[in-house]
Amino acid sequence: MIATIHHVALNVKDYDWYVRFFEEVFEMTVERQKGEAPKRQVWFNEGIQLNEVEDMGEMGSMYSHIGIASDDWDTVIERAVARGCTQYADKKHWFDMPDGFAIELKKPRE
Repeated sequence: MIATIHHVALNVKDYDWYVRFFEEVFEMTVERQKGEAPKRQVWFNEGIQLNEVEDMGEMGSMYSHIGIASDDWDTVIERAVARGCTQYADKKHWFDMPDGFAIELKKPRE
């Protein structure tokens, strides 16, 4: 099985500042954007995802989730559930760890 970090998603209030920060400081390239203020999202080719939120209390923290690429989702889900994780009913490629930490499974990048 191959497993690598696919992306890290952060909740941010000052969306435009964070987009410029990653573009200008790290020279990251926007892969795609979605939505309109105040619920915009951006994905950088380098593995950072930003989710715009109006109030951090709405999400609890800057952390949203980590995307992990795997070529064997069935085995990952089986192992995770056996260790107390909860698979999402509406998103079969997502699960929460026992402490609420969210994982999104992705296909490996080509």
